[in-house]
Amino acid sequence: MSSAYTDGASGAPAGVPIVPTILNGYAVRPPWKVAGVDYAVGIASGTGLKNPSQIALAGVSVDTAAHTVTVSGNNVVLNGYDFSLAGGWEVIVQGAGDTVENSNFVVGPNQGAMGTVLDATQSASNFSFLGNDVDGANVPVTAQLGTTITIASSGTLTMRYNDMHNSGGDMVDLNASTTPQTDLIQYNLFENIGVNTAHADTIQWYNTDTAAGSDVGFNTVYQNVNQPGAGNGALVPLAEGPKAVMNGLTVNNDTLIQTAAVTNANFTMGFYADEGGTASNVVIHDLYIDPTGVMGYTGSPWFPTGYYGDNLANPTVMSNVTNMVTGAGVPVPSSSSPTAQGYYTYGDAAGYSPTLSDVYGVTASAAGGTLVPGKTITFTVHLDEPFMVTGTPTLGLNDGGTAVYSRGSGTNALAFNYTVGNSDKAVSALGIAGTNLAAGAAVTDSVGNAANLAGAVVSFAGLAVNPTASQPAPTQPMGYADGSSGAPAGTPLLPTLLNGYAARPAWKVAGVDYAVGVPSGTSLANPSSITLAGVSVDTASHTVTISGSNVTLSGYDFTGGGGWGVDIAPGATNVVIKNCHFLVGANNNVPINAASGSGNLTVLNNTIDGGSGTSGADWALVNYDGSGTFTAKYDAFLNAQEDAIDFNSGTMTTVVEYNVFDNLGTSPGSHPDPVQYVGVTSNNSVEAYNTIYQPNPSGMQGVQLQAQSGSTLDNTMIENNTIVAKASSSVAMSYSIAVIQNSGNTINGAVVDNNYIDYRGAYGPFYPPSGSNLTFCGNVNMATGATIASPGGTAGSDVCGVSASPASGTQNPGTTIALTLTMDQPVFVTGSPTLSLNDGGAATYAGGSGTGKLLFNYTIGATDAAVKALAVTAANLPNGAAIADAAGSSVNLSGALQTLNGLVVDPPASGGSTTSTITLNVSEDAYQGDAQFIVKVDGTQIGGTMTASALHASGDSNVFTLTGNWASGSHQVAIQFLNDAYGGTASTDRNLYVNAIAVNGQTESGTSAALYTASTHTFSVGGSVAAASDPADTVTVHLSEDAYKGNAQFKLLVDGKAVTTPQQVVALHAAGAWEDLTFSGNFGAGNHTIGVQFTNDAYGGTASTDRNLYVNGVDVNGTHYGSGVSALYSNGTVNFAITTTH
Repeated sequence: MSSAYTDGASGAPAGVPIVPTILNGYAVRPPWKVAGVDYAVGIASGTGLKNPSQIALAGVSVDTAAHTVTVSGNNVVLNGYDFSLAGGWEVIVQGAGDTVENSNFVVGPNQGAMGTVLDATQSASNFSFLGNDVDGANVPVTAQLGTTITIASSGTLTMRYNDMHNSGGDMVDLNASTTPQTDLIQYNLFENIGVNTAHADTIQWYNTDTAAGSDVGFNTVYQNVNQPGAGNGALVPLAEGPKAVMNGLTVNNDTLIQTAAVTNANFTMGFYADEGGTASNVVIHDLYIDPTGVMGYTGSPWFPTGYYGDNLANPTVMSNVTNMVTGAGVPVPSSSSPTAQGYYTYGDAAGYSPTLSDVYGVTASAAGGTLVPGKTITFTVHLDEPFMVTGTPTLGLNDGGTAVYSRGSGTNALAFNYTVGNSDKAVSALGIAGTNLAAGAAVTDSVGNAANLAGAVVSFAGLAVNPTASQPAPTQPMGYADGSSGAPAGTPLLPTLLNGYAARPAWKVAGVDYAVGVPSGTSLANPSSITLAGVSVDTASHTVTISGSNVTLSGYDFTGGGGWGVDIAPGATNVVIKNCHFLVGANNNVPINAASGSGNLTVLNNTIDGGSGTSGADWALVNYDGSGTFTAKYDAFLNAQEDAIDFNSGTMTTVVEYNVFDNLGTSPGSHPDPVQYVGVTSNNSVEAYNTIYQPNPSGMQGVQLQAQSGSTLDNTMIENNTIVAKASSSVAMSYSIAVIQNSGNTINGAVVDNNYIDYRGAYGPFYPPSGSNLTFCGNVNMATGATIASPGGTAGSDVCGVSASPASGTQNPGTTIALTLTMDQPVFVTGSPTLSLNDGGAATYAGGSGTGKLLFNYTIGATDAAVKALAVTAANLPNGAAIADAAGSSVNLSGALQTLNGLVVDPPASGGSTTSTITLNVSEDAYQGDAQFIVKVDGTQIGGTMTASALHASGDSNVFTLTGNWASGSHQVAIQFLNDAYGGTASTDRNLYVNAIAVNGQTESGTSAALYTASTHTFSVGGSVAAASDPADTVTVHLSEDAYKGNAQFKLLVDGKAVTTPQQVVALHAAGAWEDLTFSGNFGAGNHTIGVQFTNDAYGGTASTDRNLYVNGVDVNGTHYGSGVSALYSNGTVNFAITTTH
């Protein structure tokens, strides 16, 4: 028998198997060790049994007259009692966490017509029944009601290693639980059930609530005595009764025998729901059966659900059932192919048909269209349970191509990538022709069963392959890739963490909305029992050393004996550690420690607890000195003395997603990090969708990307994390996110976006970042709901630049201008985004999805307005259009709003332009960012989101000109303030001011308003003109830059006082480009000084690594000041003396 199966043999009680010969003579037998045949069940040999009348435990009462033992206390253990004495005893369980084990039960005269020896009542919860002997003594009981064991408890029911035999009626009834119960019925022997009562069941579910994660696995049902009357089944789960709910049950690896002597047996296995019961996610697979006794009744061992007018669960899986007599698989009869007697299992009463493999379905990343050479498509195989992958499985395609496994091990969705080749065949409907497990590849579930992938053979109508066509743009489905669909079973660790915030993430959050760590119901084995090739166990030091490759450690309890550590030796690659529980104890073993020279480590679904130690002896919960790919997903990192994950001295790509980091740095002065890089070369690493919660002071950084000790960290994504340091009397966290490039190290291309942060218990959201090409955008303060301003020296948008082709010159109607947005990462487009332009035109998306460059085309129209410099005024996502990154987050497009200096649009006068203009004069009070707003004219939004930058307190303003074809007469102009923020004082209050609105150059009366909250103010325009007032002074500044680690920024000064927030310059001086930025205000008549202040100089030691600002004079009220170009090579101000006459 294979040791690859988690068959329960390693945890079996001492003793001799009860039915060791029942599998003799079959054509095939199960490949795992079988309960009662290959290992003992029931009471461990050598156990001395005590008289129940002598029980004197707290929480237990004994009635010697009624022969009952009632357990009302919690966590009570009844171990080693002989309940067969004096005519039989009944145990009644009412408490929580109680256990009955190593005890003997025999139905006697005291049990009456019901024949019950164990009753776990509705008040009981989390009950365990382990290693007992239960003898029904063939006593007849009341038909359909009598049962040897009745269970109505809640929580988790665990029944393992029991020997249950000779029941008069049902052996186990799961009845009337009022709250969901997870049933774990495993490694038991059921022998000769219902021998004196008609219609008896091995296990019956009636009016009970069965929770997800329930498993009936590796049991043996042996029926060699006939039963009176019909209606008997070996193991047929059901959702029966008006209150019955079954939301997840797996029946797997059971051995079911109904010999020829059992002539009244009707069914072996199957499922049905009736009498109002409902069910979903029932999976029946990998059973070995002898159905000899049932074949004369319906002609199939499957319950005839459809024939009887009952329903299956939706979904139901029925696969991999083997007839031990013949060695053949057992088909599931359908209405189109019934048995000879006319019976069938599906379609059921609702017309539903089950899945006959482990594959629920296969989806393709492209639903239709034509694939051409170079095009990559991802097939996702959706499975009925999580499966682990070793090696490289492939899918053979009908065009001659091959899809290669890429990711998903440990989840129920496996991804395979296929790139169309020039030599592949043309097909009108791409299809999967077969699955391949070459060179030792395997796909197995958590207990060792190979996946049945027959259902992956599908065809995709409308998805063609044309090997002679050219490559179109890739697409990707939208939506957050938050990991919730692949999360382990269980209860979230921090379900209330986000309660009470003004804003919370739009996605499902690890540890809050779904569980991480060891899946609930996992049976954990003692590490000392490990006998895997390439693995050695040192019980003295409590260490497990992995020296082989392709080793998987799954389902071990490393918490005992002062804590175990797993060491991965040099040369060991492709190691997977999953579903394990670690606890650092007195041994101070680092739980997982991978040496230099190892490679490709996956850490999945583990609970790794540092034990809240204070010695600092454990520097990390996971230490990885290897190379290749490191993956940590769905892990709970708890109570670490110092760091959670340390990377050292390797070349690697790290993927840290869907984890919880809670309470790090319990050792004083540790200054911990969830993830730390030391001497590492990292490329394309990801830290995403993690939850980082620091409840206690530790000095930790929430997320730290620090290049130190010779590190080079390129293109790191830090996105969609939830980082919480709640307000308290002391600082719990240093900074929420720290991107730090130490001297002599390199950080390039880091993107920090869409993280949700509570930094009230930290020094701030961001440590002043350092490095090259850094983007910080879309990060949200959960306490206020406001977007956190991008720190200095970083781009505040995912758009790095806008270029045009042609790039300059005067363009006329009919000319097409191609605008390219250069992004900070590959992005994916759905629908048809557009760019609004300042001449009234619009550029329409033309391609680039899946790359870092998006193309928009604009053809100049005869009625478009003439402009001296074409500009993008808004980025629009109409009719469900979207632009998102690979994680599913919408990208920040504010950087697309740029002016293309030198690119002139000049439709001829004969073109008959009828455009009108509406000019807005606005200003702001800035606080944690600038005020943003949108504008609607007669209910239609014009342009995109606009940002004010002129400070109201300085008496200055921004001017926005909107162009459109508005008829003469009255119009409604609505200004909607989008992002109000208030810090509690007048100086910490973001506000928007509308100072005036002009139509076709004429200022309208009554068009000023102050917006102190996020609200909309509507103005009627097109009527009376405002009374004459002091005309506004207009300043236009002519600028260009040398860019290095970001763009040059400046402030505009009037008479030494800043009248704007920092403004960004994007025109490159070396390319001969200039841009004009215009501001307005009332300076008053007389002499004034206009200053342009360079604020963010940077120098990398060479002429090509130097950020500079160039000022080519200013225009004030149409008069130019300044001669030649003023170059600012360091922070400073160039001043212009000007004169105004009003």
